[in-house]
Amino acid sequence: DANMCSKDTFMNFTVNPLPVLTIEPADTTICYGETATLQGFGVSNIVWLGTPYNPVTNSTNVTPLDTTTYIMVGTDNIGCMDSAQVTVNVLPLPDVQIVVGDDTICSGDTINAAAIGAVNYAWSASPFMANTTGAINQLYPINTTTFQVTGTDANGCVKEAIEIEVLCLGDEVATANVGCPGDTNGSLSLTLTGSAP
Repeated sequence: DANMCSKDTFMNFTVNPLPVLTIEPADTTICYGETATLQGFGVSNIVWLGTPYNPVTNSTNVTPLDTTTYIMVGTDNIGCMDSAQVTVNVLPLPDVQIVVGDDTICSGDTINAAAIGAVNYAWSASPFMANTTGAINQLYPINTTTFQVTGTDANGCVKEAIEIEVLCLGDEVATANVGCPGDTNGSLSLTLTGSAP
Protein backbone atom coordinates (compact mmCIF):
# COMPACT_ATOMS: atom_id res chain seq x y z
CA ASP A 1 0.00 0.00 0.00
CA ALA A 2 1.10 3.69 0.33
CA ASN A 3 3.13 2.73 3.34
CA MET A 4 4.97 0.12 1.35
CA CYS A 5 3.33 -2.72 3.28
CA SER A 6 2.50 -5.86 1.33
CA LYS A 7 0.57 -9.00 1.86
CA ASP A 8 0.44 -11.99 -0.42
CA THR A 9 -2.91 -13.37 -1.46
CA PHE A 10 -3.33 -16.78 -3.01
CA MET A 11 -6.14 -18.22 -5.05
CA ASN A 12 -6.53 -21.87 -5.66
CA PHE A 13 -7.82 -23.12 -9.01
CA THR A 14 -8.94 -26.67 -9.60
CA VAL A 15 -8.13 -27.92 -13.08
CA ASN A 16 -10.21 -30.93 -13.96
CA PRO A 17 -8.93 -33.34 -16.59
CA LEU A 18 -10.79 -33.74 -19.83
CA PRO A 19 -12.85 -36.89 -20.12
CA VAL A 20 -11.13 -39.84 -21.78
CA LEU A 21 -13.30 -40.81 -24.74
CA THR A 22 -13.06 -43.98 -26.81
CA ILE A 23 -15.05 -45.35 -29.73
CA GLU A 24 -15.53 -49.00 -30.53
CA PRO A 25 -14.86 -50.39 -32.95
CA ALA A 26 -11.89 -48.23 -33.89
CA ASP A 27 -11.49 -47.36 -37.58
CA THR A 28 -13.61 -49.99 -39.29
CA THR A 29 -14.34 -51.23 -42.79
CA ILE A 30 -17.68 -52.27 -44.27
CA CYS A 31 -19.00 -53.13 -47.72
CA TYR A 32 -21.25 -50.71 -49.59
CA GLY A 33 -24.80 -50.95 -48.27
CA GLU A 34 -23.83 -52.40 -44.89
CA THR A 35 -24.38 -50.74 -41.50
CA ALA A 36 -21.77 -50.13 -38.80
CA THR A 37 -22.66 -49.71 -35.12
CA LEU A 38 -20.48 -47.17 -33.30
CA GLN A 39 -20.32 -47.27 -29.50
CA GLY A 40 -18.96 -44.40 -27.39
CA PHE A 41 -17.38 -44.76 -23.93
CA GLY A 42 -16.02 -42.43 -21.26
CA VAL A 43 -19.03 -40.25 -20.44
CA SER A 44 -22.79 -40.57 -20.45
CA ASN A 45 -23.56 -37.39 -22.40
CA ILE A 46 -22.53 -38.04 -26.01
CA VAL A 47 -23.45 -36.36 -29.31
CA TRP A 48 -22.47 -37.84 -32.66
CA LEU A 49 -21.61 -35.38 -35.44
CA GLY A 50 -21.77 -36.30 -39.10
CA THR A 51 -24.51 -38.87 -38.58
CA PRO A 52 -28.15 -38.40 -39.51
CA TYR A 53 -29.86 -36.13 -36.95
CA ASN A 54 -26.70 -36.00 -34.74
CA PRO A 55 -28.20 -38.33 -32.14
CA VAL A 56 -27.55 -37.87 -28.42
CA THR A 57 -26.81 -41.46 -27.48
CA ASN A 58 -23.92 -43.70 -26.55
CA SER A 59 -24.26 -45.73 -29.72
CA THR A 60 -25.40 -45.03 -33.25
CA ASN A 61 -25.85 -46.94 -36.50
CA VAL A 62 -24.37 -45.49 -39.68
CA THR A 63 -24.69 -46.58 -43.33
CA PRO A 64 -22.33 -44.31 -45.25
CA LEU A 65 -22.28 -44.35 -49.05
CA ASP A 66 -18.52 -43.79 -49.06
CA THR A 67 -15.67 -43.54 -46.55
CA THR A 68 -16.73 -41.15 -43.78
CA THR A 69 -15.25 -39.84 -40.52
CA TYR A 70 -17.63 -39.45 -37.57
CA ILE A 71 -16.96 -37.26 -34.53
CA MET A 72 -18.19 -38.05 -31.02
CA VAL A 73 -18.42 -35.13 -28.58
CA GLY A 74 -18.68 -36.09 -24.92
CA THR A 75 -19.37 -33.97 -21.82
CA ASP A 76 -18.75 -35.24 -18.31
CA ASN A 77 -20.80 -34.47 -15.19
CA ILE A 78 -18.81 -31.31 -14.35
CA GLY A 79 -19.08 -29.84 -17.85
CA CYS A 80 -15.67 -30.75 -19.28
CA MET A 81 -15.87 -31.59 -22.94
CA ASP A 82 -13.69 -33.46 -25.42
CA SER A 83 -14.08 -35.30 -28.70
CA ALA A 84 -12.96 -38.45 -30.46
CA GLN A 85 -13.36 -39.58 -34.03
CA VAL A 86 -13.61 -42.76 -36.05
CA THR A 87 -13.41 -43.44 -39.78
CA VAL A 88 -15.72 -45.96 -41.43
CA ASN A 89 -14.14 -47.17 -44.66
CA VAL A 90 -16.62 -48.24 -47.36
CA LEU A 91 -15.54 -50.83 -49.91
CA PRO A 92 -17.30 -51.06 -53.30
CA LEU A 93 -19.24 -54.16 -54.27
CA PRO A 94 -17.69 -56.38 -56.91
CA ASP A 95 -18.72 -55.74 -60.51
CA VAL A 96 -20.03 -59.22 -61.22
CA GLN A 97 -21.00 -60.16 -64.76
CA ILE A 98 -21.91 -63.32 -66.66
CA VAL A 99 -20.21 -63.77 -70.02
CA VAL A 100 -21.53 -66.26 -72.59
CA GLY A 101 -20.61 -66.87 -76.19
CA ASP A 102 -24.23 -66.67 -77.29
CA ASP A 103 -27.41 -66.24 -75.29
CA THR A 104 -29.59 -67.88 -77.97
CA ILE A 105 -29.24 -71.63 -78.48
CA CYS A 106 -31.24 -74.60 -79.74
CA SER A 107 -32.91 -76.96 -77.30
CA GLY A 108 -30.43 -79.67 -76.32
CA ASP A 109 -27.36 -77.51 -76.98
CA THR A 110 -24.84 -76.51 -74.31
CA ILE A 111 -23.14 -73.14 -73.86
CA ASN A 112 -20.18 -72.20 -71.70
CA ALA A 113 -20.72 -69.36 -69.22
CA ALA A 114 -18.13 -67.50 -67.17
CA ALA A 115 -18.76 -65.32 -64.12
CA ILE A 116 -16.23 -62.50 -63.77
CA GLY A 117 -15.56 -59.62 -61.39
CA ALA A 118 -15.26 -61.47 -58.07
CA VAL A 119 -13.37 -64.35 -56.46
CA ASN A 120 -16.03 -66.84 -55.41
CA TYR A 121 -19.32 -67.49 -57.16
CA ALA A 122 -22.58 -69.23 -56.28
CA TRP A 123 -25.01 -70.02 -59.09
CA SER A 124 -28.73 -70.32 -58.54
CA ALA A 125 -29.61 -73.98 -58.37
CA SER A 126 -30.98 -75.22 -61.68
CA PRO A 127 -31.25 -78.65 -63.33
CA PHE A 128 -29.92 -77.01 -66.50
CA MET A 129 -26.38 -76.25 -65.33
CA ALA A 130 -23.29 -78.30 -64.58
CA ASN A 131 -22.13 -76.53 -61.40
CA THR A 132 -23.51 -74.40 -58.59
CA THR A 133 -20.12 -72.91 -57.63
CA GLY A 134 -17.06 -71.70 -59.48
CA ALA A 135 -16.46 -69.14 -62.20
CA ILE A 136 -16.95 -71.48 -65.17
CA ASN A 137 -20.23 -73.21 -65.84
CA GLN A 138 -22.06 -75.06 -68.57
CA LEU A 139 -25.69 -74.24 -69.28
CA TYR A 140 -28.02 -76.53 -71.20
CA PRO A 141 -31.60 -75.28 -70.85
CA ILE A 142 -34.42 -77.10 -72.63
CA ASN A 143 -36.48 -73.92 -72.70
CA THR A 144 -35.85 -70.22 -72.20
CA THR A 145 -34.28 -69.92 -68.73
CA THR A 146 -32.91 -67.16 -66.52
CA PHE A 147 -29.69 -67.99 -64.67
CA GLN A 148 -28.37 -66.09 -61.64
CA VAL A 149 -24.98 -65.86 -59.97
CA THR A 150 -23.80 -64.22 -56.75
CA GLY A 151 -20.18 -63.07 -56.49
CA THR A 152 -18.01 -62.49 -53.42
CA ASP A 153 -14.72 -60.57 -53.69
CA ALA A 154 -11.51 -60.89 -51.67
CA ASN A 155 -12.85 -58.44 -49.05
CA GLY A 156 -15.99 -60.48 -48.46
CA CYS A 157 -18.24 -57.98 -50.25
CA VAL A 158 -21.15 -59.64 -52.05
CA LYS A 159 -22.98 -58.66 -55.22
CA GLU A 160 -26.17 -60.66 -55.48
CA ALA A 161 -28.41 -61.98 -58.22
CA ILE A 162 -26.73 -61.05 -61.47
CA GLU A 163 -29.00 -62.51 -64.16
CA ILE A 164 -28.72 -63.66 -67.75
CA GLU A 165 -31.56 -65.06 -69.86
CA VAL A 166 -30.78 -67.81 -72.35
CA LEU A 167 -33.32 -67.97 -75.19
CA CYS A 168 -33.78 -71.59 -76.19
CA LEU A 169 -34.97 -72.22 -79.74
CA GLY A 170 -37.29 -75.18 -79.52
CA ASP A 171 -39.81 -73.60 -77.18
CA GLU A 172 -43.41 -74.20 -78.08
CA VAL A 173 -44.68 -70.79 -79.03
CA ALA A 174 -48.23 -71.35 -80.28
CA THR A 175 -51.04 -73.90 -80.16
CA ALA A 176 -54.31 -73.82 -82.11
CA ASN A 177 -57.22 -76.11 -82.99
CA VAL A 178 -57.26 -77.31 -86.59
CA GLY A 179 -58.87 -80.18 -88.48
CA CYS A 180 -60.66 -80.92 -91.67
CA PRO A 181 -62.30 -78.03 -93.48
CA GLY A 182 -65.28 -76.99 -91.48
CA ASP A 183 -64.20 -78.96 -88.39
CA THR A 184 -62.79 -77.52 -85.18
CA ASN A 185 -61.08 -80.65 -83.84
CA GLY A 186 -57.35 -81.39 -83.81
CA SER A 187 -54.39 -79.33 -82.70
CA LEU A 188 -51.31 -77.65 -84.09
CA SER A 189 -48.17 -76.80 -82.15
CA LEU A 190 -45.55 -74.46 -83.56
CA THR A 191 -41.96 -74.89 -82.44
CA LEU A 192 -38.97 -72.64 -83.13
CA THR A 193 -36.18 -74.55 -84.83
CA GLY A 194 -32.93 -73.67 -86.50
CA SER A 195 -29.68 -72.22 -85.37
CA ALA A 196 -28.94 -68.98 -83.61
CA PRO A 197 -28.31 -66.08 -85.97
